[in-house]
Amino acid sequence: MKIRILVAIFFFYLLTPGQIFGQGSEKVIQGTVTAASDGETLAGATVVETDANKRIINATVTDINGHYVLKIKNPKNVLVFSFIGFNPETREIGP
Repeated sequence: MKIRILVAIFFFYLLTPGQIFGQGSEKVIQGTVTAASDGETLAGATVVETDANKRIINATVTDINGHYVLKIKNPKNVLVFSFIGFNPETREIGP
C-alpha cells in the first residue's frame, strides 16, 4: 500500500512542475494552413516552433480542416510550416 502511494506521489511531482512554472510564460496561437496556389486547406501539415539555433521547441500537426493550435514558449522564436510536396515556410511569431 505504501509503495502505491509513493509511486502516485512521485508521478504527481514529476508531472506537476512543468505545468505550474510554465503557465505564465506561454502564449497560445492558432491558425489555418492553406496552399498559396489555390487556398486549399492542408490537413496534416506540420507547424514547428524553433529557436535561433533551429532547435525544435514545440510542434503540432494541422487537423482535417488545416487548423492548428500551438502553445508558444518564446515570442522571439519562429514558426516553420511544412507539408509534403511544398517548400517549408518560416514566419516570425512576434509580440
